[in-house]
Amino acid sequence: MHDLNSAVEVVKTMGIPYAVVLNRYDSDSIKFEQIIQSSNSEIIARLPFEKRIAESYSKGKLFLAEMPEYKKVFADLYSEIERKLYK
Repeated sequence: MHDLNSAVEVVKTMGIPYAVVLNRYDSDSIKFEQIIQSSNSEIIARLPFEKRIAESYSKGKLFLAEMPEYKKVFADLYSEIERKLYK
């Protein structure tokens, strides 16, 4: 969380638009979500903790090829980033 706080301070100081993606999101992530929201930072995606993703990487495979159900998640994330950059 310290790294996130440091990064947020840098981008705020520099006036760079930013948002947060929660990676490996699970039930324990709620405390981080609350901290992030209380700092007025926007969470634009929650990527779930999924053991199959790690297994795919450990085999040197692209997990989206192995788990196409996540393509929409990343397409939506890309669209949200693009929307924020070009609004």
